[in-house]
Amino acid sequence: MITGNHHLVPAISKCLIGWEELSQITQILQIHVDSLVRRSLEKYVRPRQSLGRTRVDVKSFTEAKKGAGHRYIVQLVNTSKVPAISIKLNLKDPKTGKIMLPAYFSDGYFNLLPGKSKLVHVDSPVTISGSAVVIVDGYNIR
Repeated sequence: MITGNHHLVPAISKCLIGWEELSQITQILQIHVDSLVRRSLEKYVRPRQSLGRTRVDVKSFTEAKKGAGHRYIVQLVNTSKVPAISIKLNLKDPKTGKIMLPAYFSDGYFNLLPGKSKLVHVDSPVTISGSAVVIVDGYNIR
């Protein structure tokens, strides 16, 4: 018995197939849809292992005082013909060679298409001697 959708009862009762047949048809359609999706993915989506190596350059790096800490604005550009996957940035103190912590990035892990650029803002309360160095890391970054 259908409850809650009383306006559907007359339309459903006029169906030429029963609930069991409808369930079987739905299962068959789902199998076909799953097969089509799988074949499309295999054909059009390259596995991650086949991605080539890429290079992401720091096009500009500016520092601006922000209260007791620092704000850095980093412009990155993907100079290769391959997408850069899971880019992660770090700030490094050039004198000590240590990663600056804490550092708060406007974007954490992100992707960058070939020829595209991206601005990332970094805030750090840490005071360093000299200017920081940007370390670019990622899945297929060389």
